[in-house]
Amino acid sequence: MATPERRVAVILDLVRSRQASDRKDLHDRFAAALNQVNEEVGAIQPLAVVVGDEAQGVYATLGGAIDAAWRVRLQLLPEHDARAGIGVGTLEVLDAATNVQDGPAWWAAREALQAAEEAATRPGSSGVRTGVRAAQDDPVARAADVAVRCRDAVVGSLPDTARSVLGGLMRGQRQQDIADRLGISQSAVSQRATRADVDVLRTVATDGHRLARIDAAEPVLNAFTYRRDAQALEEADIPCMPMHTPDSLLDDPHLRAVGFFSPVEHPSEGTLLSMSVPSTWSHSPPGPTRPAPRLGEHTAEVLREIGYDEAAILAVTQGGVATPAVANGAA
Repeated sequence: MATPERRVAVILDLVRSRQASDRKDLHDRFAAALNQVNEEVGAIQPLAVVVGDEAQGVYATLGGAIDAAWRVRLQLLPEHDARAGIGVGTLEVLDAATNVQDGPAWWAAREALQAAEEAATRPGSSGVRTGVRAAQDDPVARAADVAVRCRDAVVGSLPDTARSVLGGLMRGQRQQDIADRLGISQSAVSQRATRADVDVLRTVATDGHRLARIDAAEPVLNAFTYRRDAQALEEADIPCMPMHTPDSLLDDPHLRAVGFFSPVEHPSEGTLLSMSVPSTWSHSPPGPTRPAPRLGEHTAEVLREIGYDEAAILAVTQGGVATPAVANGAA
């Protein structure tokens, strides 16, 4: 008798499917998501609905299984969501004609699914949608379980629009196409795409093969740790704030709320973000005046203010003493 091979089983379950106003539409979207992911991720047994709102599949590697389960979520978010149990172990085909299977991989996947569902009921981990278990002790599976839970927590903390942007980007959509679908500007899509947590999700957390490596999970753990610690400090009424990167600063909730950044049109550089004056004035609040000057744009104006006539200005600029105004778009 042949020795059963090590496989990775996946069980997917739609979240709160009974509350859907149109269950047939939800089922159709679920089936379409599975078909799309089956085209993108190779599987030993492609994902397929087995009963009601549950689907199952089998993969050769843990990374492939994590990748497939995550891609299904991306297809469904933000309107719907799916929970995933991923089990590492052997499996046995009990009936080849009907493909009835059993074995430790499926038992571990069911245990992982139940663990993810239970975790989502606890404060602080309501966003957990994925669990990883191994039939035998496996440090890689343990690390992957921590990493996917942290990834799920970060995803759960994102606004719906940011999740929609993330899903579109991971499906290879252009920013302008995402903007048109969501009814927002391309600039708004760009700002959400460059926020720190979305960037982590795009570069590490969305790659199942990297999450299946212990060392690659660190960026995800760091992103989750900040959110967890910040929440604890805020609940204790202790002031705190993140250390921003230049990119994440553009999407700071407070700065967005007070309108600190505003778009301005530059005559040669296009749309730029301008900063407000960080002070309050009672009767004459300062506002944006004009964009940063181009090279030599105000040379003649400044020389006139100090008493030069047109002939003197021409002599100074032609002699190379001062830079004349540069035409739009010129370097």
